[in-house]
Amino acid sequence: MNSTARSSRRRGVLWTFAVLATAALTGCVGAEPPSDVSPAPEAQTLTDGGTFRVGMHADPGPLDPALGMTLGSVLIFEAMCEKLYNADAGGTVFPQLADDMPVFDEEGTSATVTLRPDMRFQDGTPVNADAVIATLDRFQNGEGSQRATKLKNVQNIEKVDDLTVVYRFSSPMPEGLFFDIFAHREGILISPTAFAASGPADFGNAPVCAGPFEFASRVAQNSVTLVKDEDYHLADQVHFDEIVYSVIPDSSVRATNLRAGDLDAITRVSTTDLQGLRDDTSIVVEEYGGVGFDFIEFNIGNTDGAMAPAGKIDTPWAQSADVRRALELSIDRAAINDVVYGGAFAPACGFMPPNSPLASDAMLECSARDVEEARTLLEKSGYELPVKGTLLFSNLPDFRRMAEVVQRMAGEAGFELTLMPQDSTAALTAIQDGDFELYLSTWTGFVDVDPTIARFVESSDLSNWGKFSNPDVDRLLAATGSELDPAERSDRFAELDEVLRDEMPLVFLTRPGQVVAYSDRVAGLAFRPEGTISPVSAGFLEE
Repeated sequence: MNSTARSSRRRGVLWTFAVLATAALTGCVGAEPPSDVSPAPEAQTLTDGGTFRVGMHADPGPLDPALGMTLGSVLIFEAMCEKLYNADAGGTVFPQLADDMPVFDEEGTSATVTLRPDMRFQDGTPVNADAVIATLDRFQNGEGSQRATKLKNVQNIEKVDDLTVVYRFSSPMPEGLFFDIFAHREGILISPTAFAASGPADFGNAPVCAGPFEFASRVAQNSVTLVKDEDYHLADQVHFDEIVYSVIPDSSVRATNLRAGDLDAITRVSTTDLQGLRDDTSIVVEEYGGVGFDFIEFNIGNTDGAMAPAGKIDTPWAQSADVRRALELSIDRAAINDVVYGGAFAPACGFMPPNSPLASDAMLECSARDVEEARTLLEKSGYELPVKGTLLFSNLPDFRRMAEVVQRMAGEAGFELTLMPQDSTAALTAIQDGDFELYLSTWTGFVDVDPTIARFVESSDLSNWGKFSNPDVDRLLAATGSELDPAERSDRFAELDEVLRDEMPLVFLTRPGQVVAYSDRVAGLAFRPEGTISPVSAGFLEE
């Protein structure tokens, strides 16, 4: 190793921006990870055993880490599939399957990662360099892999010894972007033995990772059950015997079940239920800032599905940036925040979070609602008024309220939107297949903003379901993904923001925070930037 190599050898490092409401963390921090575990009250201890019951907002979709796309899958992977690195609620990165923080070379073109010794997958296969290499191959080259785009800069991986690998990049890799990749789903390792036995088509039916809980069973659209892996290397610190994730789309029903004791924790708490949960002395509410956004995405070229090249769509939404900008001008983001979230959150005016050190005033500027200008743009576009469209969304209460508000506001500017609520799985299938005109949803964001926006607008990204394509956008994303200097990187993001405001491939609406609620019988939970929970060291309090 070059003696001038840049080392990231800290037990916890904050690489981008904090999302804690109580502090602005903008540099490196020490401390033992994770820093966000809910403690047991003094003089009380955790019991071993029991079933931890979690209410989730939607079916998680594929549980194959190569294919998973939903927040629900992230929630389940947090208990079942550990990653090379992870991050706490404030964005502090810490090693998980890795033994320490990576060591980068001076040019940012390689990173050396050392694994923890004596680790095993849930089927007994060793967690070693060969497993890292096999997983990377699956994620980069597997058919339909949702991990491939974020890993495109990984040119190859070199095995140094059984516990050490070197990732080599085709262009310099900013450290924040590295952690955004390997502290997220791309950092999960899967058992090569189990994958070879099941094959790609069936691996998600019984996934095998390295983590404290292993897959037990699933009832589609209903529940997923995990059980404790007795051979997990920290099994003596794992208290629950079992976790049951129940799919309950209605947020009020989730909250009611939590208060009744039928659930032990719920995620994605609606602000309409928040005050009632706060007032319940048997419930603990954890609130922290979010880095994601609610948005509307336009189908610009998805004619034959996510895996196919872009085609031509002859709709006003696909053909005219003026029409898309007119819709954006018809929307009052502050009013949406008030109606949908009770004013609890904030407008989202672009892809850059306001507390990112890469942000500038121009990137955070919001367009004010201007119905007259919106009508002028529509008339300039040459399309007959009202301009019609169908707005697809998952049939969840918050999304329905948001869709109704957007429909009403847009109608005042010369649009006629038809609402199309569907269950989450059907909605996801529709946008992948290109069976939509406008899609309303939310994205939790990442530690680094680059892949957050790339997945929506980079022409080669399989998650760019609208098939927006612009060579300047691709060029700028290539620059932001390989620029090591933060000031230069911020300048490229500013250029990117200008192009996207002009082309308007999606409309940013609000920036919701993360709210998790759980029974006061539970302690030891840890919280993650996406709004998920880690039950690894949690348990029920002794009565």
